[in-house]
Amino acid sequence: MNGWLLWMALGVLSLIAGGLALMNPFVASITAELIAAWAFVAIGAISCVAAFRNRGDRTALFVGLALGLVFVVMGVVLLLDPLRGLLSLTLLFSLLLILGGGFRLVYAFGAERGRTRVAMIASGVVSILLAAVILAGFPASAVIVPGVVLAVELISNGVSLILLALDDRRIADRAA
Repeated sequence: MNGWLLWMALGVLSLIAGGLALMNPFVASITAELIAAWAFVAIGAISCVAAFRNRGDRTALFVGLALGLVFVVMGVVLLLDPLRGLLSLTLLFSLLLILGGGFRLVYAFGAERGRTRVAMIASGVVSILLAAVILAGFPASAVIVPGVVLAVELISNGVSLILLALDDRRIADRAA
């Protein structure tokens, strides 16, 4: 099978998954929360194992174990109470939007005048406004925001993979 067909299949699959997530953002939110929970558990467990394998460095052992245990505990807490986990993830997501928007604004006001500056200001303002909308609807927004974010990411990923596949196909056709 040609490489471009694999990219196309992944892109279509991502679009379908994004569409399904958008049709039921609550289920997508719970799914995203559970995936994050299991990822935290896995990362924590691997960190603990790696800490013990790091011979001779007590600081690395202590830091690796401490971080590993924190990740495992976070994952277990999310697994035990997924709805509360959605609240935490939504607050974290809002904080990241505020920080990302703030950093873009700081960068924009330090940049030279031009399109990049305007785009950075617009992007920063949009991120901060999105966070404000999410927080204004909190805690009710927590049951749909992670799912909608997941859906948008899957759809965006799908579109970009399909475009990549079409470019790869065009390049392969020229080479043949």
